[in-house]
Amino acid sequence: EVGEEGDDGATVSRAVGDGKGSSLSTTCRTALVPLVVRALFGRLLLRSGRGSSKNQLAGKRATVLAALGALSPVELGTLVDLALAPFAHLEAALNSPASHPTAAEMEQEQEQDPELSAYDHAGASAELPHAALLALDGVPLTRRVGVARMLLDMLEHHGPKLRPHARRLARVSLSLLAHAANSLAAALPGAVDVSPLPPAVRRSTRAVSDTTAGREARTLALRLCVELMGSFSEEAAGGEGTVPSPWHDGVILCALPMLRALPTHYTQAISAPLSLLTAIASDAFLWPLLERPPLLHCTLSTLSAKKLSRPVADAILDAADALLDGKLDLTGAAAAQEEEETDDATRGRRDSLAAAARAAVAFAEGGGKRREVDPARAALPSPLGPHMGAFLGHLRTHLSSTLGGGAAAAAKAAKAGGRGAPPGGGRALALLCRMAPHVPDGEDCGALVALLLPWASPKAKAPQPLVERVLRVLAFLAPRAPQAGGVADALAAACGGLRSRGARGALVEVFCALALGRPELRLEHTARVLLGLGAHATDASSLGPAASALLGLHAEKQGDDESKAERAPKRRARLDELDFDARATALSLAADGEFLKVAGVRQLAPLLHALCAELLGASDDLSLRHAAGGSLARLVRHAAGRAAALAAA
Repeated sequence: EVGEEGDDGATVSRAVGDGKGSSLSTTCRTALVPLVVRALFGRLLLRSGRGSSKNQLAGKRATVLAALGALSPVELGTLVDLALAPFAHLEAALNSPASHPTAAEMEQEQEQDPELSAYDHAGASAELPHAALLALDGVPLTRRVGVARMLLDMLEHHGPKLRPHARRLARVSLSLLAHAANSLAAALPGAVDVSPLPPAVRRSTRAVSDTTAGREARTLALRLCVELMGSFSEEAAGGEGTVPSPWHDGVILCALPMLRALPTHYTQAISAPLSLLTAIASDAFLWPLLERPPLLHCTLSTLSAKKLSRPVADAILDAADALLDGKLDLTGAAAAQEEEETDDATRGRRDSLAAAARAAVAFAEGGGKRREVDPARAALPSPLGPHMGAFLGHLRTHLSSTLGGGAAAAAKAAKAGGRGAPPGGGRALALLCRMAPHVPDGEDCGALVALLLPWASPKAKAPQPLVERVLRVLAFLAPRAPQAGGVADALAAACGGLRSRGARGALVEVFCALALGRPELRLEHTARVLLGLGAHATDASSLGPAASALLGLHAEKQGDDESKAERAPKRRARLDELDFDARATALSLAADGEFLKVAGVRQLAPLLHALCAELLGASDDLSLRHAAGGSLARLVRHAAGRAAALAAA
């Protein structure tokens, strides 16, 4: 009945149940389950009649494997034996004495390519006996591809239940990958994504006749290794419990040509080598693999590719986001800090910098739902730390190609798309929010500011969420950029052109950060007025770190109940209601006489735009409108008087 056409899932359920509530005795189950598995596996091999097309075979595999989901790990051993039956000679050869390149050949390769000096070439070669790969020459290519697909489906449906068989599957998968890589190298010796292979994994195999099918076999084998690495990394390596292991090194060395070709050949779709990087980045246990070149370097450089699809870019940025969960050296002087560990002043500065970075990240990520940080990743040093400079350069190139390079490009994109930035830029900006506190001062910081600043201009007509995201990044880049004064001048018009509350709050944070970080710009009074004009009856924790510091609210953030009671409003205010007292105070300070004596264009321009917006806004409070009109008139008279004095001089 099981071998006939019909509902395989219902048949298996009647035959073996779920192993717990089944009416079968242990003895009967032990005898019956292998028969059921063999009957269903025969259905998978049947390529005639209904369901024999290529697409329908995948559905048939899914149905049968789902029906076998109630089997125990031991009972699944029969399925593993049947799936690996075509590789009987391969498995026999894997236990025979290895035949691998000599030590002199491997030393010569290391001298030619210093990137590979950190790999265990001897161990990786021992994982791939020469006789094992020769045994695969006798297995047809179509069968190798079919078995690889079968094993991937088994991992998808049975997952943790295959843990007892992980080492066996891992050795077979690595052999399939090495054979496919060597067969392609023999057929296409000049292809960049195929050769050269390191001597540790280089073998004499038969050249593949169909290179397209050969590439598919290599891709499936690498995906199989990636799945095993992500699910059973320790078991796949032989239970050694350390990374890297010879098996891990063998996988990376076999995939080395594909990794090096990532920036040129794998930019349009999620590829197997990119899946390898994302699997390693998501698991802190595998992070040591990224400490050696060229895996991380090749992946990050893909961001600089001229034509990069959005899924590929998002996958790389997601991997970098996971790596940022680790510990980063914020000061760039870890050795000096270790030497001065007993210096109280040094420890205090380091703790203050770490606290400022945490506050910066919390504000830059905005009010959205924050991703939970993996504790295992947070406890380890991030492999991205040594590559931070290179990553910033590639990210800057990616943002330049995604968002455009100036106000004209921003405005053109807004008119063409109707929604501002092209798709994909928001993900890079979100990642830059996390990196903003760690961007070094100088050219890198200034270049990113020059790239992002046009998108905050009202001329760009970018959507408010994008403007808010850009301003949140600028709040921590602008004070450390060489063109900090130019940032204040460029954002003056935005003080009267932003409509979203979040964007206005981020803009005020930029001016507060410039006032605190660059006192020579004399923007403290301007920042206080802008902060008062946007005040709401909300908790002070909604303010950014710079705005809180400017108002002296650090005591409230630390839980000073007495300070909160002193500053509490005298009347009960509704949530998010405008703080009329603070706004009235700000309007009176906008035209303060002492301020006008020393203020220049840089200090007055943001206030002029803000007062115009206040006067023409939709506020129903006539007293605030009258106050805004009076302050605006005084500022205009002051500006006219200064202009007349300059003309007379």
